[in-house]
Amino acid sequence: MINASSSQLDQVTQDTAAHAQESARATEELQAQAGQLRAVSTQLARLIGLRLT
Repeated sequence: MINASSSQLDQVTQDTAAHAQESARATEELQAQAGQLRAVSTQLARLIGLRLT
């Protein structure tokens, strides 16, 4: 019983760590995309004569 509980706890810990890593990668990707969108928005605003603050 203790071995089974320990094994389950280990699995949950590994799953949590994997999800945390996946979330970190997704965050980095979203930040990169946000930067690209910001750059495109700035270029578009310049083309049509707007100022973004």
